[in-house]
Amino acid sequence: MIQGDQYEANRHYFLSQFFRDHYEEYLENMPLITSPVQITKVEVWVTNERSSTENLRNIVAFMDLGADKRYAYRNDTLNLPGTSIFPGSNTNIEGFPNNANNQLDPLALGNNIPGVRDIALANQDLSSAGLLEAKEYVELANARKLEPNQYNVHPQLGYLTLNQSLNQDEVLAVAFQYTAAGRTYQVGEFSNDGVTPPKTLILKLLKSTVLDVRMPTWDLMMKNIYALNAYQLDREDFYMDILYMNDETGVPIPFLPDGNLSDTLLIGVMELDKLNTNNDPYPDGIFDFVQGVTIDKQRGKVLFPVVEPFGSNLERKLDTSFILLDTSAISNGLDSIIKVEWSMGDGTVITNYAPPFGYNHVYNLPGTYSVYATVTTALGFSTQTAPALMYVTQDPTAQFSNDTNGVNGMSFENLSIPLDSTYSYYWTFSDGQESFDISPTMIFNPSATAIDSLEICLYVSTPDNCTDSICKRIWVWKSSLFVPNALAPEQYFSND
Repeated sequence: MIQGDQYEANRHYFLSQFFRDHYEEYLENMPLITSPVQITKVEVWVTNERSSTENLRNIVAFMDLGADKRYAYRNDTLNLPGTSIFPGSNTNIEGFPNNANNQLDPLALGNNIPGVRDIALANQDLSSAGLLEAKEYVELANARKLEPNQYNVHPQLGYLTLNQSLNQDEVLAVAFQYTAAGRTYQVGEFSNDGVTPPKTLILKLLKSTVLDVRMPTWDLMMKNIYALNAYQLDREDFYMDILYMNDETGVPIPFLPDGNLSDTLLIGVMELDKLNTNNDPYPDGIFDFVQGVTIDKQRGKVLFPVVEPFGSNLERKLDTSFILLDTSAISNGLDSIIKVEWSMGDGTVITNYAPPFGYNHVYNLPGTYSVYATVTTALGFSTQTAPALMYVTQDPTAQFSNDTNGVNGMSFENLSIPLDSTYSYYWTFSDGQESFDISPTMIFNPSATAIDSLEICLYVSTPDNCTDSICKRIWVWKSSLFVPNALAPEQYFSND
């Protein structure tokens, strides 16, 4: 039996935050993969732990390389000290990773911080620019380029699988090229791009020497692939289930005993049962054996089609009300708990007389609530727990309107619910403009025709990363005033 926290660590990595954020979307209609991406070239570099003498280069790897403002750590909202990496020279509204998305673009970086090309000066010059060593970048002498048979890349889902797991202090960096929506994009530099040794290569950082769960690189390490310690799996002989250890009975069961998911098999909750044996979209209670999507039959691995099966996936699907459970000792042999009175902080008080003395409560309004419990025992003793703070936020609903005159400019009114100063609002416009204002006024420059069609997108996120977005296509009318220098009344609409 494999425990939920026993995923293969330090071995599978998304090539960028973009691919992580779109992973579940691209697999939503499995067995089809609805990704517009096709990765065509990859180079992988690691710390030279083997003291190899071939395929070595000095490298500087950046966490934010190729990222636009939606995915970059050093964005305008954090107000980090040091240099700004935006705007880039050529952004795209879809957020596809690309060197030109920000100023870490190797073409710009070599001019802005020339020392980055010298392994002896790189750390000094980058630190002077305010970038954080081992978090935002890593400089590494004599990094080793892996051979293509030492790793695999999923060309549509954008993740990398190493043949061997990395040590905790090893660096992992990449350069990759891909096509999407008819265009070719590149992140990082390849060893044959014309940068000759001993000049450093600029690469995308996937794993640093320091583990920090607060940094975006933590999310790039995949936590949804599990090794079965078996190989060459066969669909006919394969059976898999997901079980919950019921503490009351000590017996594992294939569902959660309480809550809104109690009537759903866990294998379905984990999105591993969406198809029948003919790959039709009808759950049948059996693991979906789809090569390259849910299973790697050659290497004996289970691939969950959600990025955090037992984390964010469960959090989204479980009832969002708080489930409070008393963890006091119910009995110590001399005395026992007979009553727990919960005060929920919103005026609700509930008394529970039966173990496990839990309580499921739904808050009607967002806010901060102080919750405590009063515990009474059979011998008459009573004690009150220290208050615990419950933070309840309202899920955002993105919406906006715009004025209708739109003569070379337009005002946008943010109608999102709620409008909250602690939420972030990010606007993108298909002419390449963007805004972080709540309700921006934009100036457009239409083409020579009378009107232009633009796609406007609004992205809303809460402090705890609940998000919503909306996109609309609008028409921008170009202002035109025709002034004749003479009128010929005998000809209709004539200008002589």
